[in-house]
Amino acid sequence: MAGLFYIPRLFVYVAEDNARKNTSAYIEQQKRLLYFTSPLGLLGIVFGALMLVQSLTLLETFWFKAKLALVGLLVLYNIFLFLEHTRQKQLKIRTVLQYKVINEVVVLILIPIVFLSVFKWQ
Repeated sequence: MAGLFYIPRLFVYVAEDNARKNTSAYIEQQKRLLYFTSPLGLLGIVFGALMLVQSLTLLETFWFKAKLALVGLLVLYNIFLFLEHTRQKQLKIRTVLQYKVINEVVVLILIPIVFLSVFKWQ
């Protein structure tokens, strides 16, 4: 999960590197982090699916449906990070402010997931 926080920060570093001295190093770090964290996220999805198979009554609860929707957004966010990494490899770089906003999106998704998991509102 930490990769979801750090990869957008690497995007910011690339955008701030106007002289392009360290851009290739940052892009390489992005690639390694994406390829390390994505399989772990997939593993989390597999274990979540196994939990659902064990107790199908979870689908009757609001908190679980909301959590599934937010996890879907998290998967889309991860796909977006891959696409943005590809853009940066081509040196199609957004502004620093845009990347800082992108960096905060994951927080808006993860905090409700944690609250829903802990409190399990009906």
